[in-house]
Amino acid sequence: MPRRRSGRGAALRGQASAPAWGLRGLLAAAFFAAPWAVQAAPPAEDGTGTQEAPEGPEESADADAEAGAVRVGTPEPEQSTQAPESLPPRELREIFEIPRGSRNDPYGPRPVDVPRLSREQIGRYALDNPYVEASKARVEAMEAQARKANWAWFPVIQASAFVSPGVSIQCDDVTLQQANGDSFDFQWCRPPNDSSGEPVDVQTVRGYLQQLNQAGIAVRLQADFVVPIYTFGKLKTVKELAAVGVALTKLEVEATRQESLKRVAEAYAGLLLARESIRILDEGWRLLQRERKKMAPKSGAEDWESDLDGDAAQSDPKDFIRLEVGEIEIARRMREARKMEALALSALWTLAGDAAPPGFDIADAQLRPRTLEGGLKPLAHYQELAAENRPEAKAASGFVEVRKKQEKLARRNFLPDLGLAVSARYGWASAAQIEPALYYTGRPNFSSVTVALGLRWNLDFHNKAFELQQAAAERRRADAQREAAGRLLALEVERAYRDYRAAVDDAEFAAMARDKSWQLVVTEQQRSTVGDPDFDELRKALVAWAEYEFEHFEALQAQNVALAKLERATGVVLAASEPSAQRATKAPAAATNSPDSANSSTTLTETAPEG
Repeated sequence: MPRRRSGRGAALRGQASAPAWGLRGLLAAAFFAAPWAVQAAPPAEDGTGTQEAPEGPEESADADAEAGAVRVGTPEPEQSTQAPESLPPRELREIFEIPRGSRNDPYGPRPVDVPRLSREQIGRYALDNPYVEASKARVEAMEAQARKANWAWFPVIQASAFVSPGVSIQCDDVTLQQANGDSFDFQWCRPPNDSSGEPVDVQTVRGYLQQLNQAGIAVRLQADFVVPIYTFGKLKTVKELAAVGVALTKLEVEATRQESLKRVAEAYAGLLLARESIRILDEGWRLLQRERKKMAPKSGAEDWESDLDGDAAQSDPKDFIRLEVGEIEIARRMREARKMEALALSALWTLAGDAAPPGFDIADAQLRPRTLEGGLKPLAHYQELAAENRPEAKAASGFVEVRKKQEKLARRNFLPDLGLAVSARYGWASAAQIEPALYYTGRPNFSSVTVALGLRWNLDFHNKAFELQQAAAERRRADAQREAAGRLLALEVERAYRDYRAAVDDAEFAAMARDKSWQLVVTEQQRSTVGDPDFDELRKALVAWAEYEFEHFEALQAQNVALAKLERATGVVLAASEPSAQRATKAPAAATNSPDSANSSTTLTETAPEG
């Protein structure tokens, strides 16, 4: 009894980082070359089943005439009359028979024992990737700058120490008689005498060098610092600038985290779309292999055309060439799908970083749409959310504050600084007498402390005027940039909003068109069963069904990506929580002869009638 056969196959195209898989590239390669892909059996005489109708004399004559026309007519390429083989070339088979790879190799089927993570788990790992860590390190650097500004009041001590050859000084106490007869003590200090017995003048270079053999060493210590008392608001402005800088770097960390989550969502959706496409291509490949086996001669037969059964004998010998072209096209698309799958998985590994289990796989087995919590709201609502919560929007306002404070600081730089100046000195020479020499200049042994109220004022008003003009211009520039950033942010939100709405509508329309085209397939199958087969129309119906199925998956992926972009644009989580049922790891069961739900693929399988 002949069986009714139907099938499915397709192609894809796409990118890994932001997949936009155009699954209309192949237009169901499993169908376009195979008018034999679906054959309907004539109804049985008793109406309860199907049976093979005997071939009439006229039909046999027509078939022989057609076969003879192929053999004696216009010459065809040699391969068109060669007997088809039961197996395709090894190069094509290897693409569909890839063994499971190692744990750390993203290409090909994944090992069964690898850990499987959900999108939320990968997102949590991605929040600690190297990009985020680099932003956190910058926050630590800015916090150190803020602490430095907060301690700007603490005096900076400028200290110095010197060790050098000293000077030899001797001092004698002398009692002198005054004119009134009273006596008093006087200390007389002198350097050593030279070779002629005259005192050496150590205040000259020559005299200093003559006494170096008796000089010993000299130590000099010096310390100066200023304690600020009033700076006309300069220190306060510097502290405020440092605080704003810390806040801006924290916003940068948050922006990096949100960008990482968006990339995880894009790569996750791209990986699921690649695997849905791989599943469809596998179906098409299996269909073509079944048809190849039906066209191949039986074992030991020499003339394959005469050895075919009744159904296959009616097919055009050129159909085998079309089948081979379809195999090549599906194999090429499968290689592309495997590459996109590997790139998307590698992107997830990179984003998750070393904290994630090495060589992990994703938990979801199906591409499912992510929806907005509470439904889609007006565009103005999301634009307001972006203006209030987007890190970049807050950063734009923060930069304006920075420029304002810098302008204020430039104005206050015209004013002086009032402080308490402290200076300390100490000197000691080993070859000089410890007691001070009262009437000797340049004393080698001394100590002093000076405390005074000081005023520091740099009177370069022309330079300060130029700095003030520059600060005012930078503040106006920051204002203009904030306004431009607000407009661009509103445009970004609108683009993501429109993309999401369009993707939802496209998914709806593609699902409706898919279901309607399936009804057309069933209608053509019924026509075949009543003896009025039109294989070309059936092939067209199958191609249309497959194309709408691919468009549906594309729309689901575009919806998930658009939602991730909308969340990134607004800076808040908008997606509804996903139930655990949507994160199942089992592959969907294949459906037979009927389209599945809008969230899963539909599989065409070869079925035999009951009875």
